Amino acid sequence: MCTMEPAPQALRWRRLIVATVVGIALWVGLVVVPEDTGGTVFLWSSLLAAVALGLTTSSDAEAWQVGVGLAGPPLVLAFWTAPRGDNDGLWLLWLPLLAGLVLLLTLAAWVAGSSVRRLRRRSGHA
Repeated sequence: MCTMEPAPQALRWRRLIVATVVGIALWVGLVVVPEDTGGTVFLWSSLLAAVALGLTTSSDAEAWQVGVGLAGPPLVLAFWTAPRGDNDGLWLLWLPLLAGLVLLLTLAAWVAGSSVRRLRRRSGHA
């Protein structure tokens, strides 16, 4: 039987879509819905997801898709859904935090992906 492999471009879009869905699920499930959240669980869960998705990357450029997909949608949604607390305006701190998180998650995905690629080259399973 002949199985058709998805085109590399389709895989890139699929990775971005998966990262976006995971990012939205983490944001809504760990920040928006709970009454008492400090965001720590969201940050650690996002980092773990970036490493897991980074293991599937086949090039350094795909790490951006993971970082942007995981932290980009929460950054956009934060304008409407970030916890407001006592309405003192501190909810605005979510915006620079999530913008920086894009870079951190991209770096984590890049490190995970490049480590796997390096191990595959050394073992001869390129």
